[in-house]
Amino acid sequence: MPRVKVWVWWLSVSFVFAALLTRSDFGVARGLPAIPSFGIWFGHVALGLGAAIAATRWLGGLRWMASRSPVAQLLVGGLIGSIAFAPMSTGLEAVFPSPQDDGIDGWLDVLEQRGGLTALIAEWLQFAPAYLASWAILNAPPLLAAMSLRPAILAPVPQTDEVGIEVGRRRTPEDPSPSAADAAGPPSSPDADANAVREADSEAEAKAEAEAEVSAAASMPLLARIPPAIGTNLVVVQSDLHYLHVRTPRGSATLLGTISELESEMGDRGLRVHRSFWVALDHVRRVRRTAAGWHCVMSDQSKVPVSRRRLAAVKERLGVDFVRETSAAGE
Repeated sequence: MPRVKVWVWWLSVSFVFAALLTRSDFGVARGLPAIPSFGIWFGHVALGLGAAIAATRWLGGLRWMASRSPVAQLLVGGLIGSIAFAPMSTGLEAVFPSPQDDGIDGWLDVLEQRGGLTALIAEWLQFAPAYLASWAILNAPPLLAAMSLRPAILAPVPQTDEVGIEVGRRRTPEDPSPSAADAAGPPSSPDADANAVREADSEAEAKAEAEAEVSAAASMPLLARIPPAIGTNLVVVQSDLHYLHVRTPRGSATLLGTISELESEMGDRGLRVHRSFWVALDHVRRVRRTAAGWHCVMSDQSKVPVSRRRLAAVKERLGVDFVRETSAAGE
């Protein structure tokens, strides 16, 4: 799915589907000239697609959906959208009836003749298979991205025994024996003691950071969807329809959600600098202006665009000449 504005993607997909359905000459627009047929199909597709998008976004804000898989969220969103579209489809058919009515053809047509809720159920049963299949196809590329983590590859730390031999490796004659290591005793040089203290401090900091990430994710549904392998130390988040492309120092991932949800959860820890971009304040190194416009230089040296509409808020929050790290390379 291309990273474009929601309404552009929505109208583009509706236009393409309407053009294909117009050429087929069947269903609600059968027998109509090309232009009226296209208009009717465009209305059906646009309303149906809009209902699915709205339903999926609404589900993304529910806490009980936070732990659900992207597949479940999309399927439920599509199902709710299809149910919401049933009365819209019935209304469009009533306003723009097909000139070629084939009469009653099958048990679904019999149910439609009864009117009321029964007619809506029959209408839904007729279009639901094609509706849900189309929704699944449209979301297949970003859904696969959301399901496949793209983290930075982290090398596992080997476990060693008391003499420094990696656990699971076959001991060789050259390896020191545990008794020899005990006889030698621990190193007592000042440098070794200082290194041990630094290692202990690093381990304590890493443990504290991991605990903070777990605590934050537990209280924030969006952060809870981020794969643990890349952590929740966000750098930049880009919005793409009902998907968020999240980047941390350890990798990136795609998940269901909206940038408005992210803003609400993160609060003062970040700033929305563009309609489609959110940045973490701790990772902003500088705000600069070039011929292409304003942008934020991030800790990973990436550049995030700042829109003219949000420039005033960025200036107020960070300042035009904001510099957090004067020695940053490439600035």
